[in-house]
Amino acid sequence: MSRPLHAIDSSGHKALREALELAVKHDGPAVFPVPSDYPRDIPSSVNSEVALVVETSGSTSRPKRVWHTAHSLEAAAEHVNEQLGGAGVWWQALPSHYIAGVMVIVRALLSGSAVISRTPGETISGRLMQFARQADKDAPGVPQFTSLVPKQLADLVDAARSEPLVAKALTGFSRILVGGQKVPEALIADARELGLCVTKTYGSAETAGGCVWDGKPLGGTEIGQYQNRIAVAGPMLAGGYLGDPERTAKGFVTREGKRWFISDDRGQFSEGILSISGRADRVIISGGVKVDLDEVEASLHEEYDSLDVAVFSVVDHTWGESIAVVSIQDLSRSALESFLQGRFGAGARLSRLDVVTSLPRLTSGKVDYQELNRLFSGPTMSTGVQ
Repeated sequence: MSRPLHAIDSSGHKALREALELAVKHDGPAVFPVPSDYPRDIPSSVNSEVALVVETSGSTSRPKRVWHTAHSLEAAAEHVNEQLGGAGVWWQALPSHYIAGVMVIVRALLSGSAVISRTPGETISGRLMQFARQADKDAPGVPQFTSLVPKQLADLVDAARSEPLVAKALTGFSRILVGGQKVPEALIADARELGLCVTKTYGSAETAGGCVWDGKPLGGTEIGQYQNRIAVAGPMLAGGYLGDPERTAKGFVTREGKRWFISDDRGQFSEGILSISGRADRVIISGGVKVDLDEVEASLHEEYDSLDVAVFSVVDHTWGESIAVVSIQDLSRSALESFLQGRFGAGARLSRLDVVTSLPRLTSGKVDYQELNRLFSGPTMSTGVQ
């Protein structure tokens, strides 16, 4: 059996919420939230199990269309709502064509919460102040929640240091969820120093958003290892990738009767706590030495106290691959090379350093590494020390 699949403009919050409510209740078509300029190469119908389709960000590879059932959405939302303690009012600061944004709506639907959506064209602190005014008017005294990516939180923390009203609005949240990519510990410390209730989350489109909070799995979430990658099991897992059986078979496996999603993340799960070290596709081999680009990037975030430093790889005719760094700061190449070699050894060869006015980012706030590669990659002739 099949059901219609409707593409809904993700900027139309009211229409999207109504469509999602029907989809989750099996009373309407499946929903595919898309940005207004999305190319409409979308099938008109899908399997009757499908309730929601979301596209992954595609920051490091070709985007995937992840599909969820009503059951997986409900399971994910109920686990989060249980942790939050019930209904409240959500600030939707992320685009709703990404899983973190659309799950804000699903959680609100299932808990009876209100959602005040993002306002395009404003600074993040400006949007926060709009939310605070609207929430105080429409839902005074009601717990407030939001979901952010690290760059958004960093910008808000910076603004809060000099703008008391921003600081007041931030401390009004009962919970600020931050995830979507690795969250620097220094950022969490800065946020908590301001009195913010911040929770690091781990999850993906395939797990219907964050299913691990501060390293601890929620509800029925189970964590395992599969070929040196983090594996996740639980009732919130997606059904697969729409129209892509090959990727589905690779990404979802069954072991001993249990279905697992095999992520692209590396890490450890020890004594009930999950720690993520980086992505498997962000490890390069330079002159026979493995270099973890996520670790390099995290170290530069700390060294230069900025999230506006990005690291990626470029082809190197001598060493195979080497490191490229793009930053909004005018960094000293010699100092940067000395830092990388001292921290990561001979494999951390700096091939190029570019200064930009801003990093290319997806609408989710993630750095667009594919765009960085397009703009700055190119074969080099390295003369680094072996």
